[in-house]
Amino acid sequence: MSTLETNSIGKYSGNNVSIDDALNLKSYTTTQRDALTSVAGDTIYNTTDSKVQVYTGSAWEDLGGSSITVDYVVVGAGGGGALDFYTGDSNGRGGSGGSGAALLTSYSTDVNSGSTSTTEPDFIAFPGQSYNVSIGAGGIAGTTTSNLQGGASGNNTRFANVVAIGGSGGAAQGGGDMVQSKTYGGGGAGGVGRAHNGDTVRWSYNANFGYAGGTGSTSTGFPTGGSGGGGGVGSNASGTTGGTGGIGRITTIISDSQATSASVGEVDSTNVYFCGGGAGKGQTGGTGGTGGGGNAANARAGNGTNGAANTGGGGGAGSQSSSSSVGGTGGSGCVILRYPNTYTATTSGLTTSTASSGSDSILIITAGTGTVSWA
Repeated sequence: MSTLETNSIGKYSGNNVSIDDALNLKSYTTTQRDALTSVAGDTIYNTTDSKVQVYTGSAWEDLGGSSITVDYVVVGAGGGGALDFYTGDSNGRGGSGGSGAALLTSYSTDVNSGSTSTTEPDFIAFPGQSYNVSIGAGGIAGTTTSNLQGGASGNNTRFANVVAIGGSGGAAQGGGDMVQSKTYGGGGAGGVGRAHNGDTVRWSYNANFGYAGGTGSTSTGFPTGGSGGGGGVGSNASGTTGGTGGIGRITTIISDSQATSASVGEVDSTNVYFCGGGAGKGQTGGTGGTGGGGNAANARAGNGTNGAANTGGGGGAGSQSSSSSVGGTGGSGCVILRYPNTYTATTSGLTTSTASSGSDSILIITAGTGTVSWA
């Protein structure tokens, strides 16, 4: 093989240099690259990373700027549970639990909440750039003095351009009609149940992100509320027992022990659930859906249980026993980010905790409005 050495190459046309075949950079593994005595401007092809890299004088950078692949789970806040509408009879009227919120995920084989069961694309972040994060607060519960007894929809949770919508607020009933309001009981991720079988409508919801609530019952004179939908369909009331909230959606982006340590999601066996639906009121109150859904009160027995914090679960329906009775507040949302541990995340204005798995770091955000960046 002959060798050509020259001090300069003249221009072929304009500012172009003509080479008949593709230019092939010298290839090195990361280990081989790091053993080089490099100066600023050296350029190689890294066969370990499958990237063209340039030496800046202090570090090797991917040509064209480095990027970070971030997997995520973004959970909206659950809807508030309704309070049954008391009209003088001994058992009140029916009330439904709030629905679970939407869950959006890009991680592995996990899928979004809702009937489409799709998975989002990975998020590509760039070092030094800040991305907005806001954690949704749970929907306000129905009370005797405000909200028209219906629960409020949960608030949305945002990570950059990924937005998980809140769950629907639970619906109350009085005089044969659901108490309707644009603010309370409105459509959200999941549907809420009928307050009882005398109702003619259920609140609309987004089928891409949630499921329907259950129907109610007027069995033996006890108006009974349907449940809120969550990651799954809310169950119907059965006789005088309120409906069970829809089961939530499982994620594997964190382990059960990590979820317990960070107080996010609801752990059942070794699975981590989010966005369970709230339960409907009955003579015997229903049970909240796995994934933070709140339990409902028994007839004339007080408050519904709140959706669990950091789960996106719906609040359980309350049963009016005094002027202080309320439904359950929806559970707040959260954001979970998973990325290579070769990068360090910095946050501002957010409540966070961290975990790790293999070569990945995990950032768990449970409250606040602020930013996250990587370096």
